[in-house]
Amino acid sequence: MQTATPPSTRKAWAKAIAQPATEFPLTPLPILSGRIPQELRGSLYRNGPARLERGGQRMGHWFDGDGAILAVHFTDATATGVYRYVQTPAYQDEAAAGTLPGTWV
Repeated sequence: MQTATPPSTRKAWAKAIAQPATEFPLTPLPILSGRIPQELRGSLYRNGPARLERGGQRMGHWFDGDGAILAVHFTDATATGVYRYVQTPAYQDEAAAGTLPGTWV
């Protein structure tokens, strides 16, 4: 006898960011093949979602979560990267209280 699996209440977009992002310090990035093109020098910054849960509470939408910045720096022969949460005063207050935005006073 087959049983039906109840439909998920999680939105489809949530699968792409289900795992919380982890900060990491300035780290050498491996060049797996070839080399960095001569024309590619400087830094790339990407902002996006980071922490979507805290203290067992989950955000309702990924636009509501804490933000993060990924920076990749290219030089002649190397690339380094760093990933950090945006450390706003509200983020620091929430982290200290162990709550999500709007749930602490």
